[in-house]
Amino acid sequence: MSPAFGDMRIIQAAVISAREGLNPQIYNPSDVLQRPLNYPLVWVKIGEAVNLPDEALFMLVCSLVVLGFVGVCAFQLYRFPSLGLLFASLSTATLFGIERGNTDLIIFCLVFLFSILLPRPWSPICVLIAIALKLYPLFVLSGLFIRRQFLLFFSSLIPAAAIVVWLSGEVTVIRAATPVSQFMSYGFPSLLKFFEAQQVGPFAFPALLAVVCGATLSLILCLREWQCDRFHEGLAFNLFLSGASIYVGTFIFSSNYDYRLIFLILCVPFLQTNSIPYSRVLVIFVILAMNQLLLRPMLGQVGFDLVWLGKLGLFVAFSAYLLALTIANFELLKASSQNSIYAVRFFGVILICAGVAWASRAYLVPDCSQSGSSTIGTCIVAQTITTIGELPPLPESSTAPKGWDLIEGLNAEVFQGSELVAGQHILRLVAVGADQRHALGAVFDDLAPSGIYRAVGWVKAAPGVRVMIEVRDAVDPRTGKPSNYGVAQFDLAARSVVNSSGDILASGVDEAADGWVKLWVDLRSKDGQIFASVGLLEGNRHVFTAAGQSVIFGGFEISRQRF
Repeated sequence: MSPAFGDMRIIQAAVISAREGLNPQIYNPSDVLQRPLNYPLVWVKIGEAVNLPDEALFMLVCSLVVLGFVGVCAFQLYRFPSLGLLFASLSTATLFGIERGNTDLIIFCLVFLFSILLPRPWSPICVLIAIALKLYPLFVLSGLFIRRQFLLFFSSLIPAAAIVVWLSGEVTVIRAATPVSQFMSYGFPSLLKFFEAQQVGPFAFPALLAVVCGATLSLILCLREWQCDRFHEGLAFNLFLSGASIYVGTFIFSSNYDYRLIFLILCVPFLQTNSIPYSRVLVIFVILAMNQLLLRPMLGQVGFDLVWLGKLGLFVAFSAYLLALTIANFELLKASSQNSIYAVRFFGVILICAGVAWASRAYLVPDCSQSGSSTIGTCIVAQTITTIGELPPLPESSTAPKGWDLIEGLNAEVFQGSELVAGQHILRLVAVGADQRHALGAVFDDLAPSGIYRAVGWVKAAPGVRVMIEVRDAVDPRTGKPSNYGVAQFDLAARSVVNSSGDILASGVDEAADGWVKLWVDLRSKDGQIFASVGLLEGNRHVFTAAGQSVIFGGFEISRQRF
């Protein structure tokens, strides 16, 4: 992604937006993709403290974060040398997180520090800081219970619950700003979105859940039968509990980009000890799960299936093992009259914390669900479907469109920035509306009949966004259909053509500076006209219900091709 450390630049832009009096979680115009801040606002305070808008300081901070993460990985390799750990540390998911400068690198270091300090009394402080930065490290606290550090577990729940209540006012806005991705991601929400996009039927996803739950329960019984639910000591076990609990928890509750799989690196040292049956197979699953960006381009659908085999296999194995250890601890508590008091306190604390969080929700969480629009600074920016008359005028040029042809299911607004195509405004296109297509089209006229032309669309979008270009010539009045018609679908993250159909002669993706991508298709025009449109996709579907999908559009161009 260009520029470097694209995810960290959301925070850099949020600091600038906050200085201008805006709420960056709602509107973050300083970001190159205008992505709203999907982190707690404490990151803005941190960014302000280290002056992230200063580019030199920004690059220094990002470099230090990357060096810290690499240092932790190097330390693990020194303590637990193995090829499995080396391959996991050098996986495409790891490199993806480094290239993006994602804040998960910081959380990884904090969780690692917690695992080293455990069971010292102050060790939970690292996790509590991580929870305040990104809520999901809350799952790490379950490791204290499994580790039989009951006093630390109970004493950590109170501040953790306080942090959750403190952040609850931001959770709804953050979730609304965080896309649910079906590619380069993991988690049940991602799987659900993938199944919906593939239109495999309403029972496919519930059937998968049933299989996963059945496999997990069966494995729990096997682990207990094999007496694999015994307690372990040591750093490798601490690291495993931290990494596995984050993986399982985030898999259940959220859609996560693959860079969050870096926490699987923490699991490898313990798996190498063979304390779990077939643990070497799980190491292979870790390597498969963390290399989608390598396996899918190499092996196609087979690579994609192998990646998900690894992800689901790890979820079943880790869930079963963590639950087996938890059940063993509850049996231990039940067997001890003294520790039964701790069990009662445990459930009491959980109920109290849950009650406080739920009672506070009505006061702290903005209600965005009762209205389709609101003003900036509350919940979400009102977005309506733009009409052709509201689009900016097009320039008069031989390579520019003669005029706009259509706009459907999109909110279009002028995006401030240097023109990419002379005379054409950059537009931010946001999908709006239910069960319709979301496209912007233009018409090119005065072309040579029977000539072959290359229609170009310039776009910029976040990873996981897919778009299509639909092209045709004029409709033949005798048939009611165009003489030449075709559609090309593009994966912007992979910079590749997913599919090309109809009469398209050639299609491609060219990468340009500053994150821009040039999408092009070649088509013959029988009558000297070309109608081209750029549309958003949900999976492979062009008709879908909008969920905030967006793309920055730089303009249309056309040129004649001579073969």
